[in-house]
Amino acid sequence: MSLGVLNNISAIYAENNLNQTNASLQNVLTQLSSGSSINSGADNAAGLSLADGLGANATALTQSATNASSGVGLLQVADGALSQVTNLLNRAVTLATEASNGTLNTTQDAAANQEYQSILAEINNIGSTSSYNGVGVFGSNTSIFTGDASAIGSSIDTLSIKSLSSSSVGDVGGVITAATTANVYTGAGVLSTATTAGASTLTFQSAPTYGNLAGSVVGNTETFTASSASDTFTLGANAFNGTATNTAITTPSSLTAIAAALNAQATFDHSTNAVSFVASVNSAGTQLTITSNGTTPTAPTAATLTAATTGVNVSVATGSTIANVASDINSANITGISATVTTAGGYSSLVVTDNGAALQSFTGNGAADNGLSSATGFGATSAAFTASGGAATNGISYTTGTGTNLSSTDLSTATDAQTALTAVNNAITDVAAQRGYLGSQINTLNAEANVASTEYTNVVSAQNNIMATDYGSATSNLSKYQILSQTGISALAQANTVQQEVLKLLQ
Repeated sequence: MSLGVLNNISAIYAENNLNQTNASLQNVLTQLSSGSSINSGADNAAGLSLADGLGANATALTQSATNASSGVGLLQVADGALSQVTNLLNRAVTLATEASNGTLNTTQDAAANQEYQSILAEINNIGSTSSYNGVGVFGSNTSIFTGDASAIGSSIDTLSIKSLSSSSVGDVGGVITAATTANVYTGAGVLSTATTAGASTLTFQSAPTYGNLAGSVVGNTETFTASSASDTFTLGANAFNGTATNTAITTPSSLTAIAAALNAQATFDHSTNAVSFVASVNSAGTQLTITSNGTTPTAPTAATLTAATTGVNVSVATGSTIANVASDINSANITGISATVTTAGGYSSLVVTDNGAALQSFTGNGAADNGLSSATGFGATSAAFTASGGAATNGISYTTGTGTNLSSTDLSTATDAQTALTAVNNAITDVAAQRGYLGSQINTLNAEANVASTEYTNVVSAQNNIMATDYGSATSNLSKYQILSQTGISALAQANTVQQEVLKLLQ
């Protein structure tokens, strides 16, 4: 190797290696001080993504266990209240059995009946005042959500607790159903028949206007143009620059119907005088032409015709995502109509506006929900819009059964008491059935809480394996890089002295 002073290559190599050593040393110190082996995306991009996803799962599972515990609390309040109802009914059995004996006199029957009626009143009171977190328990439908924040890891258990009163005591014949339900979008939607196979028609009942369909005048002819033959219009206050024809035309009407109604008249008021005319519509049914008898028509005003269309349709393929539905609506280029999709908290919302004013909106159960079955659309006569496909929801639902009516029973006579006794015994059975449902759901929610807790433990363990610093390996690396740092500094110092040998040659 020749001697030179232009570049100290050995020093450059030494400096480069020292910089790399110091960077590695800094990384090891960060791992040791934070306890995490991944402190930025640069450390391990894939590992960081996986660990963060597991962290979200762990957070959701922790809250899911709490949700299930809250549901258990609700059910326990109901079960405790029904326990007291059973005690009251047992007392009612004693009273009814006593009153069924013919040895009681009228006063004694009245006393027994008074206490019996008091028991029924207390059952009503329990039914109306039992609450959990400020919300009535009986007659409630409460959804308990548990999940791990993933698209397929959620479940909704609907707790339906039958109302409680003296006219409906207990719950027998209820049905528990475990099922996967389709997504449902809520909003001012209405089902409509598909117009073609594999496609649906979205019909906007609150249609856009067409600038009031202002006409144009050329010579003795005025013309009105619509977007399609299916468009219908309501005549304005100054229809055709006059008022005489308004009562003769049923509105809303298509341009073809308006032309026929006009031609059925001999003349109409054309602002200043009655004129004769001929009204015609082109073959497509989209243009109305009125030709007068030589008098130049006054230029029509913007209030001539007002759109009242209910047939502005958009064809959307079956199974489209909510985003694709918005795209199809916007691609139709309907005047004034626009559709946007927003996503928040994992839920997608479709909002349709008419000239900036909210027309209809729909919110799905997930960000990637599929939106349309073969016969769905928009409209103004319903408040439900049912979707198919997408992220389904697992869960348990319950349909309540019937209870025993005690409100009409009394102990006024021995016969009445015997009838009441049978009814009270039935009520005890029905209350036991309802408590059985409550108990089964308590066990179900406890199981879900246990599953969430177990899954949380395993998820955190997996996250820890990815993120946690291996102190054995890290401390070994620390020693290695500390030594390399010291030797690197020495090597750099030695490299910087090599060029000084050139001076000796110049002496």
